[in-house]
Formats: sequence, C-alpha cells, structure tokens
Amino acid sequence: MDPRDPHDPPPFNPDDPGQSPPAESGNPYTDPVFKPNAGYNDPPPPYDPGDINIDVACINCGYNLRGLTIDMACPECGTAVGRSIQGDHLQFANPDWVSKLALGMNLIVAGIAINIVLAVAGAAYGMSTGARNTGPGTGAGMGGSTALEMLGLGVGLLFIVGYWLITEREPSGREDGASLRQVARFGLIGAYVLEVGGTILMYAQLSATQIPITGIVVTIIAGIVSIVGTVALALYAQRLAMRIPNERLASQIRVVMIGYAVGLGLVIMATIIIAASAMGAAGTGGGMGGLGAGGVCACIGGLDIIVFGIWALVLIIWFRREMAGAAAAARSTWASSY
Repeated sequence: MDPRDPHDPPPFNPDDPGQSPPAESGNPYTDPVFKPNAGYNDPPPPYDPGDINIDVACINCGYNLRGLTIDMACPECGTAVGRSIQGDHLQFANPDWVSKLALGMNLIVAGIAINIVLAVAGAAYGMSTGARNTGPGTGAGMGGSTALEMLGLGVGLLFIVGYWLITEREPSGREDGASLRQVARFGLIGAYVLEVGGTILMYAQLSATQIPITGIVVTIIAGIVSIVGTVALALYAQRLAMRIPNERLASQIRVVMIGYAVGLGLVIMATIIIAASAMGAAGTGGGMGGLGAGGVCACIGGLDIIVFGIWALVLIIWFRREMAGAAAAARSTWASSY
C-alpha cells in the first residue's frame, strides 16, 4: 500500500517530460545541483543541506570555502564559514580592515583641516606683508611664505598615509585585476612626489632668476596624475559607499568627482596656456592674449574647484562618519557568537 497521502503530487520522474524538477530553496550556496540523467530508481546522492556548492572566498584570508558547510570554520584561518556568505556589506567584513579604512578617512579629514588653517594663515601673512607677489631678489616675505608652503607639503604626508590606509587591500581579495584601489593609491602618492619635486625645481630656478619651465612642467604632470588618482579614489569610495550601504552618498560622490575633475582640468589648461604665453612673451614680446585666456580658464576652474571642493569636504566628513559606523558594526558583528 502506498504510504503517501493521495493528495500529494506524484514523485518526480526525470524521464517524464510533463514534470518539472523540484523547486530549489533559492539559496545559491546550498541548493543541490539537479542531474536530469539520474535514474528514477537510483538512490539519492549524499547531500548535506549545508554544503557550499560554489566558489566562496573566506572573508578573512581568501581561502576557497567550496565544499564546506556553513557551521564549519575556514581550515586556513579558523574564521566561521557562515561569516563569508553574508554578502559584501562592510558590517560583515573583516573589522581590522574596515577600521583601517576609517582611520584613513580620519587622517584625510585632519589633513584637509590643517590645509585650510595654513591657507588662511598664508592669506593673512601675504596681506600683512604685501608679499603675495614678491619676486626673487626682493627678499621681503619670502621666508614666511616658503615656510608655509613647506608646511603644506609636510601635511601632504598625512594624506599619503590616509590614502594608503583607505586603499588597503581587503583580506578576502575581492577585487578584479588592476583595481581602482591600486590606481588611486599609486596615482595620489605619485602626484605628491611629483608636486614636491616641481616645487623644489621652481624655487631653484626662481632663485637663479630663470623662468621655472622645468618646475612648471613637473607640476603640470603632477596635476594630471592627481586627477587620475582622485577620480579612481572617488570611484573606489563610491563602491565602498554602496557596501555601507548608502546609495545617496554614493550618487553624490559621483557628481562631485565629475565636477571637481573638470575644475582641475581647467586649472591645468590655464597653467599650460599661461606658461606657453610667458615663453612667447619672453622671446617675442607678445603672448598677452594667451595670458588673458589662461586667466579666464584659471578663474572658471578655480570657482569650480571652490564649489565642488566645499561639496567634497561635506561628503568626506559624511563618508568618514559612515566608515566609523561601519567599523563599529563590523567589530560588533565579529564579536557576536555565530
């Protein structure tokens, strides 16, 4: 006598074209793989509903967890397997890594704050001494302005450490190829090195009463590299914002990235135009029209940078707060029993 309830559907027969395979649970990590060639009377294959049937990287060390069960631990580092199948939200990520991201943002915000103070101090110093446009050989005010610029370059080290931390590689290795993280890291660090070199060259050439062509060229290259690194960092930050998750923050980062990059591009274009005009003026006495066009580009680019720079500052502070919250959530998640 058939023990099944007469109202139950007949058992699935893979050889019957009128039947569909049994519904899956919807969990891609644990659903068994249907084998249509299995015979109706064959014994079912051994199956543990906790088996992970796809490639899943351990969230802590990157070990492939395929074939393990969710109640096991990673054989490489001992992290609970269940932590690695929660998705890519930062609250489930390695808390040490997320804490490094948060510290990097703290350093970047600190660097911005110090630069604002130095900019105000420089403007006040220039107004008080009348040395804003002091040239080589006059001697007045050069020591103070140079000291402020050197302090500004020193503050750049805060940004370097901050960029290094915010672009730290995730322990699980969840990234594709030449990542935005790497482009941002080496682009921004390279731009800083070029900026320091360009500043030194400019002062060396000015002290020798020469037109600082080499210093200007190096500074232009630094600006271009900085744009590439800044765009890569913004795109990377946008991805991190989606993992917080905060879609509103991510969308605003994209808008500011485009606006700020346009402003930097205009300033670089103005620098090129002014430098070319200055060389032309030195050789033929002309070039005044180029200086005027360069000045217009510089004004538009400067206004753009001010507007989007203020907006970027607001987003950076917002992003720093969100990263601090994500780090706290990650520590809480990993501290809880699983």
